[in-house]
Amino acid sequence: MKRKILMICIIFCLPFISTSLFAETDILGWGKAKWGMTLSQIAKLYDIKGLGVRGEHYACELKEKIKIQGHDFIVIFWFDEPSPSGKLYQVTLVAQEKISDSNMFRSVLGLLIEKYGKPDSYQLKSFSKTSLWLKTSGQLEFKTSIPEDTVYCAIEYTAVGSDADKL
Repeated sequence: MKRKILMICIIFCLPFISTSLFAETDILGWGKAKWGMTLSQIAKLYDIKGLGVRGEHYACELKEKIKIQGHDFIVIFWFDEPSPSGKLYQVTLVAQEKISDSNMFRSVLGLLIEKYGKPDSYQLKSFSKTSLWLKTSGQLEFKTSIPEDTVYCAIEYTAVGSDADKL
């Protein structure tokens, strides 16, 4: 009898335990792209096109959109300076779709929780939702907003350089 109760408890708790046990412990980049890689290193890994200088930074994007949970995302790589020696410090994934077709928030958030565990913070405003994961080497911010009849979604992976940057 004790053995059956123990098995039932284990089976009941396993989904909650497995999410936290197998969650990524850090955010070292996105996909094969790691923080600090140069543009030429990223170009060897992915088929990209340059977007050019944006302020003090340089951006490029994947030529093809990627699918996440059935949603099309544009992937943008951000480098800390507009030169060949610029280092990757952020990757942004952006999608938009008609609100009537959208389950984007729930489906993508569920996938991120499965991979990174429970968010460190969550913020809900009138037209937007934000979840934030803070890790040693990077942070992840998942934002959705719904102005009018369109859902906008952004997933930002950002390098964390020092303890001051984590605040």
